[in-house]
Amino acid sequence: MANETEAKDAFDHRLAAVVGADGNIVRGYKISSVERKSPGYYLITWATNLVGGGVHSNFVATVGVPTTEATCKPGVATVGVVAEATNKSWVRIYDLSGKPFDATFHIFVGRDR
Repeated sequence: MANETEAKDAFDHRLAAVVGADGNIVRGYKISSVERKSPGYYLITWATNLVGGGVHSNFVATVGVPTTEATCKPGVATVGVVAEATNKSWVRIYDLSGKPFDATFHIFVGRDR
């Protein structure tokens, strides 16, 4: 039983989502909402803190497809924490020329606590 509890605790430190180009959540874990602010700019609210109280987080985001499509437009995703909020992050997506554009993306957050 202790191993099951340890495994659940370890899993609870991970947050993840697939977000459609329109800002709709395709699927996710511990994600509350996504707001598309402007082309290629998404504000994500999570169900738990990303920073503060000894919590630190690491982020990975990538442009991708929501299910089984063969390909997507190439792009670059950047990600960060919203300074004024402990449970919000942002994702910005750019095409290869540096112009913002809307795209489906995958995001993973690893929390150390």
